Amino acid sequence: MIKKYYSRVKHLYYSYFIFFLKYFSLKKLVNLLKNSCEFFTKRVYLKSVPPIVHIDVCNSCILHCPLCATGKNDKSQTKAIIRFEDFKPIFDKIKDYTFFVWLYNWGEPFLCSDIFKIINYCHENNVGVKIDSNLNYYNDDILRNIVKSKIDYISLSIDGFSQENYQFYRKGGSLQKVLEGMVKLIEYKKKAGSKYPILIWQFLVNNKNKDEVERAESWAKENKIDIFEARSLSLFTDVDSKFQEKEYKKFLSDTSVPKEVAMSKNSQMHCRYLWDSFAVNPDKSFCPCPVIYKDKDCFGFFKKNDARDIKEIVNLEIFIESRKLFKINNYKPKVYTPCLRCNWYTKL
Repeated sequence: MIKKYYSRVKHLYYSYFIFFLKYFSLKKLVNLLKNSCEFFTKRVYLKSVPPIVHIDVCNSCILHCPLCATGKNDKSQTKAIIRFEDFKPIFDKIKDYTFFVWLYNWGEPFLCSDIFKIINYCHENNVGVKIDSNLNYYNDDILRNIVKSKIDYISLSIDGFSQENYQFYRKGGSLQKVLEGMVKLIEYKKKAGSKYPILIWQFLVNNKNKDEVERAESWAKENKIDIFEARSLSLFTDVDSKFQEKEYKKFLSDTSVPKEVAMSKNSQMHCRYLWDSFAVNPDKSFCPCPVIYKDKDCFGFFKKNDARDIKEIVNLEIFIESRKLFKINNYKPKVYTPCLRCNWYTKL
């Protein structure tokens, strides 16, 4: 229990607090406090800017994970890879308000040819970078640039410690390639005398791999991976996900969230995304929530030479009407919002 608690505290330190220290500014702190206050008071018109920003640089992937919309080849989202010239004006709208930016969501970020130019621009503007990767797409140049660019934090999704159990969920992936890639990253970090990137091994527990957690954790410790975190496989991957016995039962282990809890209408969970989060897709569409997938559900689009301030964008009618779902009992929004279909959070 103490070991699990320590691991979680360590993860939170590297995930959030270290960015607060490293990329601090008074303007960011004031905005963060204002945003937190607006969430707790359920203010529907924001005077703050969402401090957590997801900019998906690529929504394609070489793996075929069965519970992921991208892995299932869901064609309801336009496939794209963001270019630096499209990233820059969007990022410039939010850079003064955020401590870090997530440069991924629905795909493998290292498929983006401008990824390191984007990372360097973030750092030049005092903003940290988080990346999630399955580490199946790389070469030595990419690995060297990962270290050279000093990405702050990389979460590596590796669910198993044998090829058979790893590919049970990470279909099309090579465990050997992933482990070799991690070893090389550690070597390049050592040669560069750098502690960055912080490497997180994220192990999603399922029915096949649950007996391999200890072996994987031991390997991670032996090879000086910064954090090993075994987590439950989520029942949901996008806003339309519902618990379906046939689809999920072969993946869920006894550590997974029970159906009764996950689908409870009385969960008392209130969505923070509409207040503290902002997500941008590679085609420059945007929404508040990183689990919204379909093109038709996006809240809007960044236009060429878009003159709108970020505060104007996060207070568009669809954002305000969506927030009212969590403030007013049985509220019927004036415009359609995909938040009506969300199973994650309880509406009032």
